[in-house]
Amino acid sequence: MQKLRRDLEEQAMQSEGQIAALRKKAQDAANEMADQIDQLQKAKGRVEKEKAQLKAEIADLQDQVVNAGKKGGMSEKMSKQVEAQISDLNARLDESTRTLQDLAATKARLQVTIGLC
Repeated sequence: MQKLRRDLEEQAMQSEGQIAALRKKAQDAANEMADQIDQLQKAKGRVEKEKAQLKAEIADLQDQVVNAGKKGGMSEKMSKQVEAQISDLNARLDESTRTLQDLAATKARLQVTIGLC
């Protein structure tokens, strides 16, 4: 009977040792998983920060594209306005040149007329 009791106690001690070893192994695994979770959360935070920066850059670039398009449209509009002004000024210049030629011809005729008198 004592042998059975010793065997039983020995079995209980071995079981307790195995349970302690399994608990330690489980705790080590839990600690390792917690470390991995922390690393993944940090990586996630970095990725989210980078994502936000990229979104901001994309929005900025989109604004630049829109502004460039507007400026291009404005430049084209202004170019047409300047071309119209140049055309108008060239017409005025031609008219002024004709007027000067007419005045020069009239002056010459008057000088001839005055010279004949």
